[in-house]
Parts: sequence; C-alpha cells; structure tokens
Amino acid sequence: MLAALREGYSGIFRFGGRMAVAPFWMFAGVNGLLVAVAMMFAMQPAFDQMAEGAARVAREHPEDVTVTSGPGHYSVEIRGHHPDVLPDMDILIGGMVFVLSIAFLLIAAAAVRRLHDSDRRGWWILLPLPFLAIGLATMRPLFDDFGRGTETGAPPDFSLFLLLFFNNIVYLACVLAVIILLALPGTAGANRFGAPPSAGQD
Repeated sequence: MLAALREGYSGIFRFGGRMAVAPFWMFAGVNGLLVAVAMMFAMQPAFDQMAEGAARVAREHPEDVTVTSGPGHYSVEIRGHHPDVLPDMDILIGGMVFVLSIAFLLIAAAAVRRLHDSDRRGWWILLPLPFLAIGLATMRPLFDDFGRGTETGAPPDFSLFLLLFFNNIVYLACVLAVIILLALPGTAGANRFGAPPSAGQD
C-alpha cells in the first residue's frame, strides 16, 4: 500500500504513462476516505448554524416547536417560516466545491494513467464534471425557492427539483461508467501510452 500511495502522490501532476489496477484503487480508496472526512468538516459550519437557528427559534417561538423523544429517537418539528433553521447555502456549497476540487486534483493524474493502462484517453475522467457542476449550481436556487414557498405559502417550482433529480441520475451513470473504465485490466505489453507498469505495481 505504501508503494501505491508513494506512486500516486509523487505523480499528482504526471499525466503521462500508465498505472496498474491494484495501486490505483489503493490510492483512490485512501483518498476517498480522506475526502469523506474533509467533507464532514467542510459541511459542519452549515449544520452548526442550523442547530443554533433551531435553538433560537425554540427560545423565541416555543409555540412553533414540538419536541418528540423516546428510546433511540429524538425529533424537533418547527412550524411556520423561520429562515434561521435553513442552512447557509453559500457556506454549504462553497465547502463542497472546495473539497471536491481538491479531491479531483489529487486523483486526476492517477486516473488518467489508469485509463492509459487500458489504452484509453484520459479525457474520460471529465465525463461526470458538467453534471456535477449543474447539480451544484441548481442547489442554491432550489433551496431558495422552497424557502420562499414556506414564507408565502406558494407551491414550490418543481421544475428545478426535476432538473436536479434527472441531472443527478445522469451524473451517477457517468460516474459508474468512469469507474468501470478505471477497473478494466491493462493491455498486455506496450500501448500508445507507453510501456506497461513495472511488475512491482501489479
């Protein structure tokens, strides 16, 4: 595993050459865990703000709050329009974009070399990115629309919800396609991207 991590991190900016299946997935797995932890930290400020807002509403408008608790169960129902309990989407989306950008930078070169190993061009890793960008860009107006609906009583615009829903389906399909390509075995012998990875990488 150390050899796989060394190969991955030392080649963060090396897009040429090839990378074998096993070291790539070891490197990707470790980075996936790091990204999951980083995402929790990045989203925590928005969740803290929501918790503080809910506590403030409970203090100032107790008639709008119902707390239900039991063995292994605790829920808070807040009625009416209270913007304080909604997450700050700038913080939430900004944190997600930052972590996802770092994650892409960490894995991009290794993924390109992995695709090269099966004689495929590295551009395939870009396939999900437009749909990820659309999803992130749609989140803010969607939450704003639902917030306005709560305030005015007007029905929300479900066209944004449907756009995000179908966009996410296409995004996940693209991610799955890239994962399948990354899992394919490398070509035997040299290909147009160079010699096969050394035996110590297999």
